[in-house]
Amino acid sequence: DAARLDGCTEWAIFWRIVAPLAKPALATVAMFAFMDAWTDFQGPLVYLHDENQFTLALGLQAFQGRHQSQWHLMMAAATLMTIPMIAVFAIAQKTFVKGISVGGVKG
Repeated sequence: DAARLDGCTEWAIFWRIVAPLAKPALATVAMFAFMDAWTDFQGPLVYLHDENQFTLALGLQAFQGRHQSQWHLMMAAATLMTIPMIAVFAIAQKTFVKGISVGGVKG
């Protein structure tokens, strides 16, 4: 209401007031969506039939099927699969923690 009294348009109110307040929440939702898509197993399992198009989760399962007793290779592949998620979290950690704490703290 104060912005309207000062003469702001609807778009100015959105970009100057609403968008900065929503940024941590949107970053948190984006990070959760990225993590869900990155680790999805069942969806690609249903739709992909060519091993050249497998996602990392399916590739890791196929790798386990071929190299059952070579656990050191399996753990190395699993570690490489988690590196992008760790990098995204390290880059967006401050915004991520702020987005979670803003939603859970009253006042």
